[in-house]
Amino acid sequence: TESAYITKMNKLKAAIDSGLEDAEQGRTKSFTADQFATYLSERTETIIDDKRST
Repeated sequence: TESAYITKMNKLKAAIDSGLEDAEQGRTKSFTADQFATYLSERTETIIDDKRST
């Protein structure tokens, strides 16, 4: 549904914003493709959990 799509896009935007914030604060490193996918997944879960607790 459109609502589910919007929710997913908002979560993706939050993950991207968080990644940009990490980069701005110097929390960066080199990743393989699999490591990067895992990192994004973990960061997304953290962001979702943080938003649920607020």
